[in-house]
Amino acid sequence: MIKNESQIQPINYSPSLLRLFASFLRLGLAAFGGPAMVAYIRKMAVEQKKWLGDGSFRQGVAICQTIPGATAMQTAAYVGLRLRGIRGAAACFIGFCLPAFCLMMSLTALYVRINNLPIVTFTTFSPETKNAV
Repeated sequence: MIKNESQIQPINYSPSLLRLFASFLRLGLAAFGGPAMVAYIRKMAVEQKKWLGDGSFRQGVAICQTIPGATAMQTAAYVGLRLRGIRGAAACFIGFCLPAFCLMMSLTALYVRINNLPIVTFTTFSPETKNAV
């Protein structure tokens, strides 16, 4: 339960959209997936940069855990929402997911180019699939 308003309001100044994007882009580059990234988001937003209070962050994580989807990505958007509104949420969300998106697009483009090579065909299809084709 929230005891006073200081637990909800940001402790420090409200960062620019570019600063939010860059901070979450850096986290996204080091992300390894799963809800464990929430701890890294907390460390950055609450402890290091002091953008949010601990109570506000915990409340946001609780809300994010009730919504289906990736909790870490939703938490990134929550931090941005609390600091800069909808545009802040978009900046944090895009910054956090952009590295993974670019990696997947690159791997997809690579696969499209090399999927007919014998070694790729051999490693990606099972014998049962080869007989069906």
